[in-house]
Amino acid sequence: MLKIIFLFLFLHECNSGHFNESEYDRMPPLFGLDPTYDQCLKQEGGVYCVAKFDLVAEPHNELMIRIKEYSQQEIKHYNHSFIDRAICVTQSCKKFTQNRTLDKEVDLSEVLEECVNNSVWNEYGLEAKLSQMYSCDKHGNGLTIDLFDWSFAALLFTLLLMNLIGSVYDAWNGQRDGVDKVGNPYLLSFSIFRNWKQLSSTDIHPTYERLKGLNGLRAVIMFFIALSHIMWLVGTGYTDNPRDFEQAHERVYYQIIFSGMVIVQIFFVVSGCLLGYYLQVLSETKRLTWNFVPKMLLHRWSRLTPGNAIVILFTATWLRHLGSGPLWNLNVTSVATDCRNYWWQHLLFFNNYVKQDKSCAIHSWHVATEMQLFTVGLVAYVATVSRGRYLVLALLGLAGMVGPALHVWLQDLDALVLHRPEFYRAFENDTYRSMHVLGHNNLSCYAIGMATGFISYYCVRNKIEYSSKLLKFLTWCVPPAVVGVFLSGSLFYIDGERPHVAIRMAYAACHRATLGVMIALLILNLVMKFEDLIREFLEWRGWVVISKLSYSVYLLHVNFIHVLLGARTQLSHVSFFHVIINHFGVVSLTFLVSVPFHLMLEAPLLSLTKIALSKEWLESKQKKIE
Repeated sequence: MLKIIFLFLFLHECNSGHFNESEYDRMPPLFGLDPTYDQCLKQEGGVYCVAKFDLVAEPHNELMIRIKEYSQQEIKHYNHSFIDRAICVTQSCKKFTQNRTLDKEVDLSEVLEECVNNSVWNEYGLEAKLSQMYSCDKHGNGLTIDLFDWSFAALLFTLLLMNLIGSVYDAWNGQRDGVDKVGNPYLLSFSIFRNWKQLSSTDIHPTYERLKGLNGLRAVIMFFIALSHIMWLVGTGYTDNPRDFEQAHERVYYQIIFSGMVIVQIFFVVSGCLLGYYLQVLSETKRLTWNFVPKMLLHRWSRLTPGNAIVILFTATWLRHLGSGPLWNLNVTSVATDCRNYWWQHLLFFNNYVKQDKSCAIHSWHVATEMQLFTVGLVAYVATVSRGRYLVLALLGLAGMVGPALHVWLQDLDALVLHRPEFYRAFENDTYRSMHVLGHNNLSCYAIGMATGFISYYCVRNKIEYSSKLLKFLTWCVPPAVVGVFLSGSLFYIDGERPHVAIRMAYAACHRATLGVMIALLILNLVMKFEDLIREFLEWRGWVVISKLSYSVYLLHVNFIHVLLGARTQLSHVSFFHVIINHFGVVSLTFLVSVPFHLMLEAPLLSLTKIALSKEWLESKQKKIE
């Protein structure tokens, strides 16, 4: 009887796909990294390679069967049927070199495969077959500085020189008297003094006084978006305890982070709100016709492009020269290569629809989507000048809900982007590429945001303030409800059968819009003052400066993560403490860098584009000439 019970428990454990620690240690380690990278390449003829190896065995090999069973639980487990190794071939595989030369790719592959296979066979009774060579660094070989690098360096040097000239000109022209005098607007665009004055100012235009809390909302959300990206540092692999990362999917605080990609929808609500509010203000003095659309699109493009262009071009050129390491080519050089191939698509803001672009500024899909939603929102506004505006917004919101549901149904996708361990390891996910980043699937929150902007404008113009216990209670419910939306995604991480397609479709359709409605209520609290504590927190004037830097921080912070990943010379460790330390470190460093980035690059270029597009300035200049 006892034998039957033990057999049942054994089979249950096999079917569940979960291992205890001793069983887990029977499998070959997922990652191996020789910590001798620098010493390896200092030696004459030194070769250091990073490669993927498939594990194979006889059909009835017990360990291999268990590995495949464990790997089938792909929502929470890595695929342990292949392993990644970073090896100094000339040191660790010296006895397998024999008479072969490592200068030949064929010989190098054979040596590397025999070396790893020997180790895996002796220790685990499995064979290891080389399936992919990620990169190989050799003594004396390094990245060369090419024409593209020098061209961007020349552009950067020119911009920095213009900052020096513009600042001196401003100081000589007016700052010495303690007042801002009129001067050459092109040179003054590069004045660090004026750009700092603009950045450090916490003044709010009276028209937007009631919406000043959006600065706090934007700053707080930027902080948490960076946290979700920090997970790459532990999820992409080359860690000494990958099992802890797999088990993180069982913990509530990690589940909130894993399901937190929906947080970017808050930005779409805020952006839609500002567009709706601004268009209503503008319509007081101007008749918004179709001729207005191209001008507005050009203004918006010129707002998003300068900072984005600088980051993309830097990533394509000098980012790869900032360091080295065994994983540098895998995590940094590959990013630069994609940026060289697809940079122009990022500047035209349709990179989120290009599936071939796998690693260049992957976070900038949000910028492209925001530009696309801005275009749709602007066209919808102009098209409904006479009537039907709220009906069109409702239809756009509905389209933003139906689109994801159809993708789930037609392409058999998940309800949301599930942060499977293999998603971090290879950054391949059909739901991410085919649904999450596409502009039309994010329409619902933008439409909700525009409607919120219209309502806010009406309340401001009519000086409406309203409060009640119910609205105050609902406002206090928003923060925990937002966390609840994040946590609801954990329902799709449960063991067992995949949720039915109808459930996935319903969730994909509703969770963005649900979050959008919550944020809309929070914004209306800023305007109508339902509740004071949350409103006053978001309206703190210190958020104004942080909010002005939020776009720069968003563009810059991922490159710091790439550098940290690429510069790794030994296996890292997975723990929540390391996640938090890395998060605060990356955010702090990015904010420090974003200040000179904004003052000397983003702000001057933005000012130049405003001058070039300013009809009023051109007219005034012509009158002076006449």
